[in-house]
Amino acid sequence: MGNCPSVYLHCELCDVSMALPNRKPPMFYWDETSQLCVAIPSCLGFCDCCQRLISVEDFSTPIAALRQQLWALEQLQHEMVGQIWPRFMLQFWPASKRQYAELSRQIAATELLLRVRQIPERQPRCLSCGSTAFIGYPEYPYRDSCFLAKIPETLRHSCGELWQARYSHFSCHIRTAPYYFSLSGDALL
Repeated sequence: MGNCPSVYLHCELCDVSMALPNRKPPMFYWDETSQLCVAIPSCLGFCDCCQRLISVEDFSTPIAALRQQLWALEQLQHEMVGQIWPRFMLQFWPASKRQYAELSRQIAATELLLRVRQIPERQPRCLSCGSTAFIGYPEYPYRDSCFLAKIPETLRHSCGELWQARYSHFSCHIRTAPYYFSLSGDALL
């Protein structure tokens, strides 16, 4: 986990305390039909059902931005295949094959995220209990390490009180085995 401290939060008004790990466990959407696994865009959120800060789905990126990203990736792939020299390199050069395969994977992942977002009536969910009743903080995403270097002043508990933070150099243990979710947001076993 590195040298990142764990964060302990406390709400004075409700007298609620909790520890946050400095990393989130790996979470993925799993598509049965395409056998594709894509990392879930998530952020920090306070779930009303779990009564704690936890990972929640982050739908803050507009669908138009995802479509633009997909179009740019497809254009890049088209340019890569469209030239004669790259076609030759794709056939005989391992580095070009890896680059093409990575680009294809990024296109498939972006398409899958677009499919998730375009499901009618699909709301972001808590990635622990599946509830849609939470306050999300998309401006404070989890990072691979040191995701909360300092608690921002706008991070509030559901009662409206500011969280008070203290840090510990002892890390909270978290599950490192990945979690898998269907495209509708249901946890898979």
